[in-house]
Amino acid sequence: MTLYEQQPALCMRSVSMEVSQALDELHRGQGVDIRRGCGALELEDDNGLPTLHCDGQRETSMR
Repeated sequence: MTLYEQQPALCMRSVSMEVSQALDELHRGQGVDIRRGCGALELEDDNGLPTLHCDGQRETSMR
């Protein structure tokens, strides 16, 4: 699983940096790939599969 966060840290606007880091470690420990600082997101359909564009990178979901 991949989590896209627009800010440089998780939940940056609502929790302290310590809580943000703890959330990051918790999720990464469970195998979540966290992409921080991901600006504009764009979704498109790639032959029936959802495709996400994030800061110049393109990822297609395999469902």
